Amino acid sequence: MHVIKSKNRLSDSLIIKTGDKSITLHVDLDLAATAQSMRKAQQHLAETQKAAIENRSQETAEAYGQALRGLICVVFGQEQTDSLLDFYEGQPESLLNDIMPYIFRRIVPAITKASHKRARQLAKGRRP
Repeated sequence: MHVIKSKNRLSDSLIIKTGDKSITLHVDLDLAATAQSMRKAQQHLAETQKAAIENRSQETAEAYGQALRGLICVVFGQEQTDSLLDFYEGQPESLLNDIMPYIFRRIVPAITKASHKRARQLAKGRRP
């Protein structure tokens, strides 16, 4: 039997433990397809973060929170994001301290690498 491992997918499992509680998350992303969603989520996050800093209000804080949730949803999906929020029991700072390094050190570089590879492949295909 021959196994072909897709170079365009990222499959990973992540276990988060705190005290005697733990949660297991599964990531299975088509990196090239996820690139656009991730860029949009990052751009929206940057915009809402800027607005929250410039205009400290409940509305801008809520918009920033929703943008963070949107970014997490790109990686983990709606259901697992809901489970994460339940797991952290209203402690968003702890959630962010645990999850964001994983997203920005593991997921974003893999998406960026896949996007650059795809761009090079497209460029090669268009040359005469």
